[in-house]
Amino acid sequence: THPELRRITVVHGYEVDIAPGDKSIGVAFASSSSTSHMQQVSRGTFKEVHNQLITRIVTPTGTGCQVNGKSDWPQAEARFGITGTLQEWLACAGVTLDTDPNTVLPDPTFPKHLRTT
Repeated sequence: THPELRRITVVHGYEVDIAPGDKSIGVAFASSSSTSHMQQVSRGTFKEVHNQLITRIVTPTGTGCQVNGKSDWPQAEARFGITGTLQEWLACAGVTLDTDPNTVLPDPTFPKHLRTT
């Protein structure tokens, strides 16, 4: 069996502070791929805002990268997560299971490759 062909589902969310460090404004937005609305928080008051979150999968250089045939995932299609093979997700990161992890993040405790079996 090939571990690269195992399927992985990613469910994610985000939170954005649109005025970091400026307590007088205090506005933030938060949402996730599993909900059709966004929460806006302004000076401690929560407000639900309907939006259309689109998840874009990109490489480390910012180029669109396809997982399960798409790089852009509307919220309606990603609400239960985005599923793709481990190989697809790793390719989007620019690595394989045979990549030396020290080329990504040098650490003398890392093994010579990501593959463990």
